[in-house]
Amino acid sequence: MLNNYSNERQPPNSKPKRERKNVSFDILAAPASDAPTIRKLAAAAASDAPTIRKHVSRSKSEGPVLNLKASRARDAFIKHNNDREIGGRVKLAEGHIIEARNVDALQFFSTHHDYRRGKIREDYIPTFPKGDELYKNSTLTPGAEFQKAMYDDVVGLYCVNAKNEPVTIEMIGNYREAGVSEQLLINLSKMKITQPLPIQCFLIPFLLNCPDQDIVASAPTGSGKTIAVMLPLIELSIRAKKFECARPPHAPYVIIVGATRDLVHQLCLDSLRLANDTGIKIKCAYGEYQREANARHIREGCDILISTTGRFVDLVDKEDVLVQHARYLAVDEADKLVTDELIQDLKLVLENRIRPDVVHALFSATFNEAVLGILPKLLRNNFIRVELQTESISPTVRQKFYNIEPFDRKEELPYDIKEFMHPEQYRVPKTIIYGEGRRTIDYLAIYLSMKGIRSISMHGGRSQSQRNDAWSGFINGKYQVLCASNVAARGMNFPDVVQIINYDAPIDFDTYVHRIGRAGRLGFKAQAITFLNPTDTQQMILASHIVPALKKLGQKCPLWLKTMANFITFGTQDDINVYL
Repeated sequence: MLNNYSNERQPPNSKPKRERKNVSFDILAAPASDAPTIRKLAAAAASDAPTIRKHVSRSKSEGPVLNLKASRARDAFIKHNNDREIGGRVKLAEGHIIEARNVDALQFFSTHHDYRRGKIREDYIPTFPKGDELYKNSTLTPGAEFQKAMYDDVVGLYCVNAKNEPVTIEMIGNYREAGVSEQLLINLSKMKITQPLPIQCFLIPFLLNCPDQDIVASAPTGSGKTIAVMLPLIELSIRAKKFECARPPHAPYVIIVGATRDLVHQLCLDSLRLANDTGIKIKCAYGEYQREANARHIREGCDILISTTGRFVDLVDKEDVLVQHARYLAVDEADKLVTDELIQDLKLVLENRIRPDVVHALFSATFNEAVLGILPKLLRNNFIRVELQTESISPTVRQKFYNIEPFDRKEELPYDIKEFMHPEQYRVPKTIIYGEGRRTIDYLAIYLSMKGIRSISMHGGRSQSQRNDAWSGFINGKYQVLCASNVAARGMNFPDVVQIINYDAPIDFDTYVHRIGRAGRLGFKAQAITFLNPTDTQQMILASHIVPALKKLGQKCPLWLKTMANFITFGTQDDINVYL
């Protein structure tokens, strides 16, 4: 029955006690007729309940399903229903019902924001598959334009030292030439990876054979930087373990720092695939990972640690991680960490704790001039800089732009534009929609689900377990559309994504490059759609960078977009400051 309250007799002169339990409701309703009812119930529950998990999905026969979990959600739904209870179900409309089931409160609050305390409860412990399950959805299938995009369009490798003097580089033709362990080659074959990409041809032998030089490497999104970094670092850890002396179990050889929790989680998963059956212990650390469990897992043995900056600093400060034995410090999406001054903070924490000869390796798809100017202060004087000379945006991604006036309603644009539907199969291709603001992103996911499109949201307001479930469900095909903030813009690998929609335009060109770089990987054709406001000055600055990129790629540029770019290009700095 739906009644979750205790009917036991209470002592005299005492108020009846009500037993509190969390209840999850599944609303099954037709997409057209009952959508207003579902929205009304969702709004009522959200205003009445302290904790709501808004999540919308759809099955072919049942229509959209809106799951609401909250301790007082039951009252909100009963208040909007006058029908009678039927065997533990409440009748909502003819042919549609609300099903109720008990939910363990401890389990519920372990994956949600605890608004009662104003903070996130760190009770989440990530899990990773083992054995053959590791390689599920890990195979990389090349697209029709693979040879052209990954090899033919590459002009070359630009390599200079700290004094901007050209440097001769060593290259390999295949993975076996690098001298890596046989087990690593087996693991690569399980991932259907047989031939190194251009950036891998240089980075793998460099990291293996040059232990006394720092490196800064830049290559476009989807060019194979993860394997180029992780493969040699795992091989170096294998070699070090053969000759190791007394070393504490929580003193890793390699430390890898990522810009976001989601990137760290995915890097750990990719590394586990490469290091399977090699004896190398890889651990991750990031916020919302239950602190005591995180430290305990690392103390059980850690050869390679992959972490976010904040959690890593905390672990080092509490001596749950010892860095004295670390030989390599790699930073993924390094330009983001440099811009946010996180690397500077990291260096201060590691000062006098880490070896002075530790190798620093910084990687990203974008390094602007401001970031490059800071790097000499962070690295040794003999560092080298490598750049894969090709277009920053993949030529297989067709870019389209829509002129949106300030007060135009954008809610229905993702559903109405004809490019959103597959022209032959009449289905929605795997799509990522980027937005600004958590409510906007949640609204988009709910709206598209009401339209029958399986969608999920991913942003900083969701717990880490929800974010992991969102991107893994999107990769596995459970959802057709991922509505996300910039937490899913950098470093994340989403196979088979063929469409990017910038519902809210990014704030700068680097973010634009990272966003549309989630699609069109390994030679697959894709398209990127961006909504722009021609009167927004920040977007005018963005347009001034987009127009030259379109010209280099030979793609069409609408006249109104050129006008936006010209306003910034031909205006003086004083003219621009008036509007900023």
